[in-house]
Amino acid sequence: PVQGDVTRAYGARVGAGPAAQGVTLRGAPGSAVRAPAAAEVAYADTFRGYGHVVILNIAGGYSVVLTGLD
Repeated sequence: PVQGDVTRAYGARVGAGPAAQGVTLRGAPGSAVRAPAAAEVAYADTFRGYGHVVILNIAGGYSVVLTGLD
């Protein structure tokens, strides 16, 4: 979705917290973020605690949640 560094891998844990259910990437400020596949935008707005959020529905019943898009 964006070119950058992986800052948290899928399944990684912070302390005794739950395993990450996604991958966290850090791109340069102002970087373009792209959908990983053809998608329909299901939600695009702010969401408390997550900043700007975009939820994409893609083929096969999958969803992609992009957060921290500030």
